[in-house]
Amino acid sequence: MKTLFFVLLSSLASAQQGSDTKDIIELPIEFVAGYGPFDTIRSFWVHTWDEPAPGNPWEKTDLKVNGLPDYWSEIRKQRIEFDSKQFAYQNYKAGKIDEQFFNRLIREWNIDLSKRKYSDQPIRCFAYLIMGKTRDGDIRYMVDTNNDLDFSDEVEQVPVLFEADKRSDVARLASEAKMITYERMMNERVEEVEVPVLVMKLKKDWLMHNIPQYAKALYNGKEISICSDAFNSTSYDNSTIAVMDLDEPKLIAEGEIFVMDKQQYKNLGVSISSRVLKLQKVQENIDIFLPQIGFKAPSFSGTEFTSNKSIRLDGLFR
Repeated sequence: MKTLFFVLLSSLASAQQGSDTKDIIELPIEFVAGYGPFDTIRSFWVHTWDEPAPGNPWEKTDLKVNGLPDYWSEIRKQRIEFDSKQFAYQNYKAGKIDEQFFNRLIREWNIDLSKRKYSDQPIRCFAYLIMGKTRDGDIRYMVDTNNDLDFSDEVEQVPVLFEADKRSDVARLASEAKMITYERMMNERVEEVEVPVLVMKLKKDWLMHNIPQYAKALYNGKEISICSDAFNSTSYDNSTIAVMDLDEPKLIAEGEIFVMDKQQYKNLGVSISSRVLKLQKVQENIDIFLPQIGFKAPSFSGTEFTSNKSIRLDGLFR
């Protein structure tokens, strides 16, 4: 009988890579509308009709909006977050979420305040979407495209039904995504930009959205595509890349190693504030420990929760 162990991994992040900073390559990126070669990892953020639970830790972060249609019923206001970590940070600094909850987010969302610059002052790193029902019971929505917290100047939209067996249609519909204005930190300054947002309807009458935009970089004449958080943010904190000169573009998650022109590289992810993709050359004549197929597993230790006994990787195979 096989036993499944649940452990706390303590050393995956400190695995030896065998390269130093002089081997790091920074490639400028540009943003492109669409999904590129990332159809298999495309996901959506779902908006239900549930009312927000009273006393939830995000309650004070909600902003008042105007211009709600007076002929709609069951109106729900939803938030589209382009950079959830910035949103959490600025609301912590503003005292709208408490320190205990923010420290929990730091752990669960892997927020590294030293990795990139966050704005202490609130910025519009989000936009609001409202959904409701007409007098005939039909579902409609609006997006605050200019991010002014006023829907009186927005156009009522009819959501397109998402059909799971027609995923290819989503890429076609991405060209109809609405352009939304928001703010982000770039080169340590706040700048206003536009990004496409696609809204669709599920059969349960829930709505869902994602952000059909990816980035591109060039290296030695070869195109590298970059996806941010499976199209659910524009922060590029979790970047998957695809090298386009391969026979079948392989998706490489942040932290993984791939081969291009007989040279090994590690995907170090994107610095959105500097607008660059970082790759690291990796030597081939050293041991590499990675939680990736084809490499030695990193050493780890932890506690097996059913027995509360210590467990180590090297002890599992004795």
